[in-house]
Amino acid sequence: MKNIRLLLFCVIVMVTACEKEIEQDGTFTQAGTIQGPADGIASIAVSPDGTMIAYGNYTDNLIRIIKVSTQKEIRTLSGHTQAVTGLAFSPNGQLLASTGTVNLGEPVDGTVRLWDVERGTELAYVETAPAGITQLAFSPDGSILAGAGGGGSALAVNLWNTTDLGLMRSLDGVFRMAAFSPDGSRIATGKRDDKVYIMDVATGAEITSFSGHDGWIKAVAYSSDGQKIATGGEDRLIHIRNAQNGETTKTLTGHTSSPDYLEFSPDASMLASCGSGINVTYSGGGISITLSSEDQVIRIWDVASGTELSLVNTESDVISTASFSTDWTILVTGSDTGLIRIFEWK
Repeated sequence: MKNIRLLLFCVIVMVTACEKEIEQDGTFTQAGTIQGPADGIASIAVSPDGTMIAYGNYTDNLIRIIKVSTQKEIRTLSGHTQAVTGLAFSPNGQLLASTGTVNLGEPVDGTVRLWDVERGTELAYVETAPAGITQLAFSPDGSILAGAGGGGSALAVNLWNTTDLGLMRSLDGVFRMAAFSPDGSRIATGKRDDKVYIMDVATGAEITSFSGHDGWIKAVAYSSDGQKIATGGEDRLIHIRNAQNGETTKTLTGHTSSPDYLEFSPDASMLASCGSGINVTYSGGGISITLSSEDQVIRIWDVASGTELSLVNTESDVISTASFSTDWTILVTGSDTGLIRIFEWK
């Protein structure tokens, strides 16, 4: 059940990109490892400046913060009553948002919590049960926290202020993922169909939607200039799209399961993706779900040509979660064995 939980609740943290260039002829080289609890890493996030790592695991309900330079734990955050399955740093690195899953047993957690990173203190929390939250994302200016609902009958992406987690508005009918545009005016998200939906943050209204996948969309990311959107679907494809009209300019193939994590490089010349290990097929009116581990790898793509540049070497790890620093110089991954790997761009 552990691996199934990891696959179903693999939450990928979106980190806002900046304009610093990363040379395409580089590669991610492992700089260190940290062995966490053997039951597996449930969530991970590296701070925007690449100096800290926050992670949660399935052994306890704690959030641990590690200093990258020493690879030592510097503080522990407690408050959740179930495993912490989602984490996100604010753009300035001063705040950390976390979510506890709602369906790994009693007591049900279902809360989103906001933490002061420096002090290690909890600033606010909000109840999100019964659906819970699958993904957290801060707006580029850090004033809004978006939480994508986990499903059930109450489908919504909630927008909270980052002062006290007061609800600003709900984007009804959409769920599972949320990615802010670089100017913070729009959110890309999904429903139970093959489209990506672009929602207006100020009004909560749908602006437009783009189709093109066979099955649900599992991941979405904006480029730093706001001109491109990447979407990954149950069809195991990644589409690079024009953000204004949804036109697909490149289709990336290679994953053997649905990509549920996407991240553009700062200059939008590259895209990182991670396979979920989950395959969903529809036939004869039924749904078939298969689980596999061999596609739990991070691929680096050239956006212009649509070719795969490299595969991040995580040896035999089944990657459960990953996160980049804002400038893409640091990448961290968490595995189902509890091993955290730290990579540097060389």
